[in-house]
Amino acid sequence: MTANNRQELLTGAREALDEAIARVTQAEYSRLSQGRGRGELHERGRACVSLNRLRRGEQPDYDDEWVALLYVIRYQPRQVNLVHSVLLRSAPRICGPVHIVDVGSGAWASMIAVAIFHSAAKNEAVEKTEIRIHGIEPSTPMTRLGEELWIEFGCAVERMGLAPIIETVDAMTDTISIFPSLDDCSSTARVRVLDRSTTSGREYWLLSVHALYEESKDDIRDFLDDYREWIPSCIRYELITSDGTKETMVRDLIIPMRGQWLGPRRDYWHELGDPVALPVWTGVLPKTTGMRSQVLDDFNVRWDSHNDVRDDAIWVRSVPR
Repeated sequence: MTANNRQELLTGAREALDEAIARVTQAEYSRLSQGRGRGELHERGRACVSLNRLRRGEQPDYDDEWVALLYVIRYQPRQVNLVHSVLLRSAPRICGPVHIVDVGSGAWASMIAVAIFHSAAKNEAVEKTEIRIHGIEPSTPMTRLGEELWIEFGCAVERMGLAPIIETVDAMTDTISIFPSLDDCSSTARVRVLDRSTTSGREYWLLSVHALYEESKDDIRDFLDDYREWIPSCIRYELITSDGTKETMVRDLIIPMRGQWLGPRRDYWHELGDPVALPVWTGVLPKTTGMRSQVLDDFNVRWDSHNDVRDDAIWVRSVPR
């Protein structure tokens, strides 16, 4: 795929995502607002206060449907941009079969980013690759919105005729599994690892994207250490990111693993101006921005607009074959 074709694909992906986020959040906003009266105002205000806990590195109530909606409106473009940008900059090409473990899969930002990354890297010489994803997400509202976003994104790229992304989304749709806990995911993955017929030649990628909180950090560290211990020969790539305020937590997860520390360090992100590593999200997302404005006006509240991925704590490890 040429640089021009790749950029056209990324531009189309951005427009498709913009449309998908706007459609899903508009439908969810209408559903939650219908016939709720004054009690709805209290629910929305409480959700906004809960979501703003993220600015202090604390965990919001993701089981609250309003919190899940506000998270998607506010953070989903950022998360897709973050994962996609880091994959472009540092990940091995997906020529696997690949098994991705996404800790804290939320509203499926990693799935969307992986689909775009793989589609933009494909060429005629690359055979179709199975990409199996095991996501861990205890929040039912987040998982529901993630699935709806995935469907709407697929519909949008199909309407736009983005063939490489259509093929990848179609292939990935039946291989995404979401588990409510780390233990549930480990049990299923262990069976697959021990069954050589399903794992022969498979690469395992570990993604832990913005899932770190005081309440969960110890469990996530044990989970990652467990994977590293019983499938070391399969792990090809690890990506762990979180807000820069949690740098200590991220470093605690990676000790004593060797890898590349990418942030918070602004000059790393400046390098993304290279044409082969452009983020998906450049410029304004008009439809998503319109939904944000609608929700803010209806809420009559303000939230902190600082949302800079360059300040994140990011670590990656790529293991050569």
